[in-house]
Amino acid sequence: MTDQAHIIVTHPDKEIGLLTLNRPEKCNALDGVMIHEWMTVLQKMAKDKKIRVVILAGNGEHFCAGADIAWMQKMAKSTHVENVQDAMQLAILLKTIYTFPKPIIGLVQGAVMGGGLGVI
Repeated sequence: MTDQAHIIVTHPDKEIGLLTLNRPEKCNALDGVMIHEWMTVLQKMAKDKKIRVVILAGNGEHFCAGADIAWMQKMAKSTHVENVQDAMQLAILLKTIYTFPKPIIGLVQGAVMGGGLGVI
């Protein structure tokens, strides 16, 4: 098992990578840290020849509430350049998911809103 602040990676089987969003207290809302960790994990899983499929799940009652409101408020005070860079990180994550070289299965429960819909 690999633990990041917002992402947990386990392997229920040697050929399966289970990636779990781990911010249940925030309904697994997306923020910059989670997006960065998610990209890092996906890049490793894409290169890992043992992993044949990735399962994406969310800890807690809800899969993903979309963007974290506190993160959005912080970004509202950022410069235009910082906002563009931030938006590009999410766009890159979504493109990575859509073009991932292995099947990704969404194990979805509860609410899915905003950016959470984009990943499924």
